[in-house]
Amino acid sequence: AALGVTVFVPDWHSGTADGGRDQLLASLSFTRRRVVESGGDDSAIVLAGWSRGGKAAAGLAINPSAVNGWQPSAVVCLGSGFKNPAPTTGNSVLTDLTWTTAAPVPFWLVHGAKDPVVDISQSREFAALLARHGWPVHLDEVPTDHAGVVMAHYDPQIQRCRPATDRAAIEGGRLSAHVMYAAASGTNTN
Repeated sequence: AALGVTVFVPDWHSGTADGGRDQLLASLSFTRRRVVESGGDDSAIVLAGWSRGGKAAAGLAINPSAVNGWQPSAVVCLGSGFKNPAPTTGNSVLTDLTWTTAAPVPFWLVHGAKDPVVDISQSREFAALLARHGWPVHLDEVPTDHAGVVMAHYDPQIQRCRPATDRAAIEGGRLSAHVMYAAASGTNTN
């Protein structure tokens, strides 16, 4: 938001029976309504997500039938894995990509090279598959871990993330913010 774009942040629980699907789709519906009510264009919305949230966003772009054909203008996936089904569609993003007739939208991937939760190979493989199917894709690899791409540090004692203090996570989080801005403004980060 500090870079000049409007940001909506959904609150969802991935531990629900539907994996958070209803909450994510309700958040998207809310966002789309607010954008239109304020005179904006809901086709200019960029979906961004960290970890499972990135996979949820990717699912909607690749399989827009889950939202009556709507697609975001771009997708940003931060430290995301793509092997399991997306909570928004219930399908594998990788499988959906092989048959989709959806118009390709730009994908921006940021992944920590030291991520012990989701191996960076998942973003590398997904980027290669997107490119092979004609979807614009940009992958940034940063020298941090899973939470570092969102400028955080996971604290196992409280089972939550805390603000990052190490340089790699701070720089990784800053890069992620700039990538989201670039996706929203249609510019390149390089």
